[in-house]
Amino acid sequence: MKTYSSIRHTIALLAASLLLVTPSLISAQDANRQGGQGQGQGRRGGGGGAFANMSEEQRAAMQEVNQEVREQSRAVNEARTELNNAIYAEKMDEAKIREKSAALAKLEADLAVARAKAFAKVRGKFTSEQIEALKSMQGGGRGGGGGRRQGGAN
Repeated sequence: MKTYSSIRHTIALLAASLLLVTPSLISAQDANRQGGQGQGQGRRGGGGGAFANMSEEQRAAMQEVNQEVREQSRAVNEARTELNNAIYAEKMDEAKIREKSAALAKLEADLAVARAKAFAKVRGKFTSEQIEALKSMQGGGRGGGGGRRQGGAN
């Protein structure tokens, strides 16, 4: 039982890291459309380097990926809010926290798969260097800022 819970928690954290890149992608795309360089324009100050050398076609492809998973991203954010509310409730309810955490983990796993499927459709439009830059946005520079988004539940 403990191993299953640990696996679910790990999957949830990995999926959350994928979700965290979405706001930076959207912010960087908006900055580039408005004539900005894109560097440091993400919500958390990172990710601009991945967009600095993208063509309009590549930016449109990333926007397409984000559009395809937008509703699932919203569902994950709502589930994360519900989990946070349970964590910080006046009375601690372990069963409710576990229920909300499990629901969030499932939604995050579904989102990760959907994001991977959407990106697979446009992957050929990107160079290997750009893909590496996108990958590094997911983990690099985000580790310390994830506590609030993850509800402080480690």
